Amino acid sequence: MDLRAKRAELSRLCAEVVGESVGAQLAALARPAFQLRPAAAGQPATGRSALGGPALLDPGTPWPHHRDVPLSLAAVLDTDTLADVLGEPVPWQTGLLNFFVYDPVPDHEWDADLTSPGWARVIAAHSDRAVERTAPEPADSYERIAIDAAPVLTLPDQWDDAVNRLDRGPHRQNILGLELHPLYEQWGEVDGHAAFGWPAWELGPSPSWADDHLHLLKLRAFPFDGTLYVSVPAAALQSGDLSAAVATLETY
Repeated sequence: MDLRAKRAELSRLCAEVVGESVGAQLAALARPAFQLRPAAAGQPATGRSALGGPALLDPGTPWPHHRDVPLSLAAVLDTDTLADVLGEPVPWQTGLLNFFVYDPVPDHEWDADLTSPGWARVIAAHSDRAVERTAPEPADSYERIAIDAAPVLTLPDQWDDAVNRLDRGPHRQNILGLELHPLYEQWGEVDGHAAFGWPAWELGPSPSWADDHLHLLKLRAFPFDGTLYVSVPAAALQSGDLSAAVATLETY
């Protein structure tokens, strides 16, 4: 994808729908992201990115647990292959991001505190040192699905605070989110699994996410029902500290 051309296209569309001033502000919020899909048969995956399968961890890295239960590996993102598109959000050598979740196993009911970071974890590993690790029993393991990460350009949810704070001038009375509906219908949003950019919320923006958070991963109906979102404070991501990552699970 030619990001410069897509940004120009988005700028024109924003100006047509909400005018040049507000349109320019909205277009400036756009962030590059990746739509994650199973790699087609015979086609290369995006680096070592995958859903499920073994974790890719530096030697000696302890396997994460929650309530004495080992977490399950949900996905691996190979950010070395994504960095050229992402640019500034990943200035350090991120390498591989392993996403772990608490999945109930026999004799352990679903009692995870979804406001606690313990039920989901993100652990980075160096691409040149990481080794495959399978989940220890009794954790669930999922079949590995190699993924293709296609670059896209995303906007914040039309009801997001970032949109509500745009300077609309003194004479605009209507709710901006309502005016943006035609724009969002034309531009579309990332459907299914996604990484980075703005999260495409299924049920509206989550109140548990802070303004300084960056979206890392969205998984829909994998590895369990519902939609999983993972974010991290921008400053923490830039410094390589992923211990503050926050997971949100939308269920229907």
